[in-house]
Amino acid sequence: MALTLRAAQGSATVALITTAGILTPPPARADLSTAQLSLVALAMGAGGLSVSHTNDAGYWMFTKPTGLDVASGLRTWTVLTTVMGLIGFTLTAALRPLV
Repeated sequence: MALTLRAAQGSATVALITTAGILTPPPARADLSTAQLSLVALAMGAGGLSVSHTNDAGYWMFTKPTGLDVASGLRTWTVLTTVMGLIGFTLTAALRPLV
């Protein structure tokens, strides 16, 4: 959910706060342990990290000093943050059976 919101509007902060607000009731009803709630937070963080594009200040803070144009920034920074987010989510999902 955080990844979708991040892709739609660009801000990781807004995506994470909105996702947390939407996802708060189900874990509260599920009576999850602290470790399980931590995994939910990590999964949300991985989604918020992904898909950094032109609506994100971090995108411009990376592309301008490195001299990348918009197309090159999308091919490098956006792909990099998306891969990092997917790896983070995958690792979090892999930890789920252990918690």
